[in-house]
Amino acid sequence: MERNAFTIEPPDTQVSPRTEHAYVVPGGVMFTTSVMRTCTMLRRCGGIVVSADDKPFELHTNGKTSSHHALVVKPLVEHRLLAEDVKVVALLVNPLHPMFRMFRGMPRHGVMSLPREVFAVHEAPMLAAHRGQLDGVQGKALYNGLIATVGRYLPPLTRTPIDDKADHVVSLLHADVNRSLAALAQSVGVSYTRMSHLFTKSMGISMRNYQLWLKIHNALGMLNRSVTLTEIARTTGFADLAHLSRVSRQALGAPLTYFRSNDSLKKIYCPA
Repeated sequence: MERNAFTIEPPDTQVSPRTEHAYVVPGGVMFTTSVMRTCTMLRRCGGIVVSADDKPFELHTNGKTSSHHALVVKPLVEHRLLAEDVKVVALLVNPLHPMFRMFRGMPRHGVMSLPREVFAVHEAPMLAAHRGQLDGVQGKALYNGLIATVGRYLPPLTRTPIDDKADHVVSLLHADVNRSLAALAQSVGVSYTRMSHLFTKSMGISMRNYQLWLKIHNALGMLNRSVTLTEIARTTGFADLAHLSRVSRQALGAPLTYFRSNDSLKKIYCPA
């Protein structure tokens, strides 16, 4: 069962209050925190976790505990993270990001440790992100820069005609997220069942789930506006607020109220 993507437990009473940051980026979210104690997660996103100050954090998976300075996690790999007094920068890379496909080629166990030095070029902006000193443009640049660095260590992508069909469907969905899936399949000259199979093979996620991801990310982008969650649900194509809450919890590991009502979480919205 998926729970809060990076659920942070309350600190001990003797620890001074802290502020986490969430940079909401096209294709994902970048979190910064100094104390991370997650529940066991089974996320549908690719994950990247880097220590900004070169202190190690712990990974718990398959009954084992290991120490890391930088880590990449494949989607749908059950794990838990623990970091105490570590300046952690953690990225969720969801299916909307062009690099998401690369995570699918990771080894079956789905966890890859990287040396901290490969991220040295990003050290200054990571520390600035941790202090909340990056604006939306700078946050987006760091997010994509970290993913590009990780991409050098992931299995390379090979394109096929299937990918061209999937990319065409993706572009149509971004133009109209509520377009019917049958119409999307018809646009590339195949049946819905066939296109669903081809899309999943190319993207690693079904057309329907990709459509839901797009709606959720559109909803995330509206949280900084003076509108209610009910209005956001209606505007982004959900049946009602309950539907939005259910899907956002499944997709992000947390309901949208976590991002809006958590006073200790500072949100920075990055441009498309």
